[in-house]
Amino acid sequence: ALGSAWFAWSNSLWLSSHNVTQVFTITVTQVVSLSCVAMLLWRRFPLNTSFVSANPVPLNSFAVWSLWFIYGAGVFAGLMVLGHALPILKNAGVSSDMAASTLAMMAIANGAACLLAGGLGDRFGFLPMLCLCLFLSVLSLLLMIWATGLAAVITMLMISALYGGFIALYPALVNRLYGPQSAPQVYGRIFTAWGIAGLTAAPLAAWLLYVFGSYTSALSIAAGLGLLALFSLYVRGERL
Repeated sequence: ALGSAWFAWSNSLWLSSHNVTQVFTITVTQVVSLSCVAMLLWRRFPLNTSFVSANPVPLNSFAVWSLWFIYGAGVFAGLMVLGHALPILKNAGVSSDMAASTLAMMAIANGAACLLAGGLGDRFGFLPMLCLCLFLSVLSLLLMIWATGLAAVITMLMISALYGGFIALYPALVNRLYGPQSAPQVYGRIFTAWGIAGLTAAPLAAWLLYVFGSYTSALSIAAGLGLLALFSLYVRGERL
């Protein structure tokens, strides 16, 4: 989250005095440097790789695939909006400078929501908080269709924060359902839905923009998937 906030601000600053190639070179240099530092720090913490679950969960069970679908549909909206945040804001009448600042604020909102969601999930339950995140996300996406100016900025921050809360709460829910022994194995399968959503959400939004000339259809589809995820999670929760 801090990296997203830093690059959103610093890259816009560097673009005023450097060309795109130079800015990308600076960015890659920073990412590689930070990755090297992270790997050196990671070596300080020994990992227990000998653990094997005594009762492995069937990874192709209907329960796992239903959670996989819910997760994919739930993150689809966030990934789509985050990937097109700048043009969406500009189409909503937000100035270029304000749109760039909003990207940094979105990253901060995302990270803060991740931390806040954990505490709220412990207190009120992970399933209710996930349903609340999806419900508010659907409302925010629908509002984003008509929002302009400051309202669009606030709505975009809401979408980013709710996305952060959702991705923080979901592994905790999986852990509650399957226990600490099987949850990593199950969540590893479920998390592939995030990768598929990441590969399809932004290109789909770009294609819909090309066909229809606005983000209305893309935001509507994202809201529809969020509503479907909410309904599926509610039905799934009734069986818990």
